[in-house]
Amino acid sequence: VAIEYHRLMSEWVSVDEILPEVDEEYLLYVYDEGMEQYFHSVGYFEKSTKCFNTDLCIEMKFILFWMPLPQSPK
Repeated sequence: VAIEYHRLMSEWVSVDEILPEVDEEYLLYVYDEGMEQYFHSVGYFEKSTKCFNTDLCIEMKFILFWMPLPQSPK
């Protein structure tokens, strides 16, 4: 279990390094300045605007990392 967890965590990509090339949903690691906490969210990346849109309307400056969504359970 620990090996699989480490493998999944190593797939995080910093928004400072690169943004996704494809318009689709991604798992996001976000900092909430008001609550002073980190949390996960799912957002749709729009390549044309280089922006992640979520139901929470998170400002891009608070999104720290992204990664492709894992495959659904079988």
